[in-house]
Amino acid sequence: VLRLEQSIQRTSIKSLLLMMAPLAPHISEELWSRLGYGYSIHQQDWPKFDAELAKELWNLIYMLFDKQIVLDFTDHLSDRELYTLICRDILPSREKMLAVRNGYLHWDCAGIDEDQEIWLRYYATDEERECWEIANDKNAPLHLDPPYERDMPTD
Repeated sequence: VLRLEQSIQRTSIKSLLLMMAPLAPHISEELWSRLGYGYSIHQQDWPKFDAELAKELWNLIYMLFDKQIVLDFTDHLSDRELYTLICRDILPSREKMLAVRNGYLHWDCAGIDEDQEIWLRYYATDEERECWEIANDKNAPLHLDPPYERDMPTD
């Protein structure tokens, strides 16, 4: 699970760097290099939007919602990453890692119970981050806005 989270985080950061390169060329080039990617960031292809994938993803999201399953913490995942998570982990799962609220089952797409870094980086409030830092006696990861904001159905 940790490798998956690291892979998803790395893919998200890569896409974010590619999108910010035209606006912040020097810092994005430096970060690109430090992450170990080859060549210049400015010679890479722009992240592509896959309309067919997006359509299929939203069909799955609404199918799950119709079955009273709500996906929580998805905005750090690209469409492809979220689609993969749904197909690989959620759809075939017999026993879901869910919390029941108001008759709906909530799937934690950030894996907060296994690794709190994604939650701290993208979703935790300043107060939650401060409490975590005190309890763990270390700094929380740098806070970032989630790169893929979605208007997900909710209960």
